[in-house]
Amino acid sequence: MSNPSESRNLALNRGQFLPIGLHCGGKDMLVLGAGKGAFPEIVKLLESGASVTVVASHASADLQSALLTHGERLRFLKRAPRQVMQLLDGELKAPSMVLIFGQALETDEEEELISFFRSLKIPVSVQLKPWLSDFSLPTYLKRGHLKIAVHSDQVLPAFEKILLSRLEASLQSQLDRMSIFIGQLDELIEIHLAAGGEDSLRSRLVDSLQNSETFLGALSRSSYDEALRLAQEHCIQFLAAQKQEESGDQSSSEAEHEQEPGQELNLRLDQELGKRR
Repeated sequence: MSNPSESRNLALNRGQFLPIGLHCGGKDMLVLGAGKGAFPEIVKLLESGASVTVVASHASADLQSALLTHGERLRFLKRAPRQVMQLLDGELKAPSMVLIFGQALETDEEEELISFFRSLKIPVSVQLKPWLSDFSLPTYLKRGHLKIAVHSDQVLPAFEKILLSRLEASLQSQLDRMSIFIGQLDELIEIHLAAGGEDSLRSRLVDSLQNSETFLGALSRSSYDEALRLAQEHCIQFLAAQKQEESGDQSSSEAEHEQEPGQELNLRLDQELGKRR
């Protein structure tokens, strides 16, 4: 990985960031500086399940309030961010990722810290300095499992918020229903796997489902109840085929026997999903 000076020289030729979903549950994140823009990113990390340590010379009012509600996963160290290398020797354990905000450091200190973290294979994000950043958090809205994100490669984060607000306003009447559908579909799949399959089947089941033209057609029409019914039928057929494949017995009599538990499962699914509607 190139050092910060080399990265800055290549600023005009830098590649774009890849929007990805990152599992942060149980990970330790380090935030240096508590300037403007830091707190919303801290909230994103906490919502993702991460534990966050903030090192700054002062704590904002928002951060102080958050410390009361996220005491176990949010920690504030009143230190100058430049002291973080010394803190890592004892008071602070090595984080999974580092985010630097505001004017927390002088330029030479900033580049020294970035080089230090990269030597430890720890990715760094620097606010409004994409040429120094290994990653960048998008602006997003969340409804259960459903997330809609906007990213401008750190060119203008304020525009991300404006655009996301427009998207939210235009989709407001549909977002809640979309979110409920995703939650119901997830529960439906879990019920099927618990009743007739193993967790290892989930990826194959979902891949099969999302290649079903009738299921996708219902989604494209926003017919979510129909899509759930089709998903339920697809799951039963898929798992029945998996059982037959495993047993090696393709007889029609065995296929008929599979229909009875399928009917019982249908009733159970209707009861479970009905509670969420």
